[in-house]
Amino acid sequence: LASRALLSEPARTGVSKLYAQLVFPAMVFKGVAAIKLHEVEATVMVVALTSKAVVAAACVLYGLHALSRSHGRAAIAHASAYAMAASHSFDVTLGVPIAKVLYPTSVAYIFLNQSVQLVLVNPLLLVLMEVGSGGSGEGGGDEGDGVEGGESESGG
Repeated sequence: LASRALLSEPARTGVSKLYAQLVFPAMVFKGVAAIKLHEVEATVMVVALTSKAVVAAACVLYGLHALSRSHGRAAIAHASAYAMAASHSFDVTLGVPIAKVLYPTSVAYIFLNQSVQLVLVNPLLLVLMEVGSGGSGEGGGDEGDGVEGGESESGG
């Protein structure tokens, strides 16, 4: 849309916000709410959790190793952010339309995979990010430097 100038900049911003803040979360919520857990194989959920956890753990461990010298205590926060990006898959956005056509009875598995990420994996990584950003002032902006806290740079 941007390259063809079909919508003005304010319209593109509005459509983007509408999708990110309303349409996508509503679609995910509807899909998760429609999952009939008694019809879903538990092994699929265990495999999804295990694979995402292995990828996240590998990224955290490698990130800690690679970033500890340059970022100090904040290395865990950066490594966790990388792990979240590496383990996240955009199943719903692309997978649901394709699955509805090719495998209409298996669409619940896409939402199940998304749920594993959002409910089980991400909260642990967010805790690690919080642990890594607190206390030392490195990488978090929690020390009242005016950048993250809403104060102006000259008024700090």
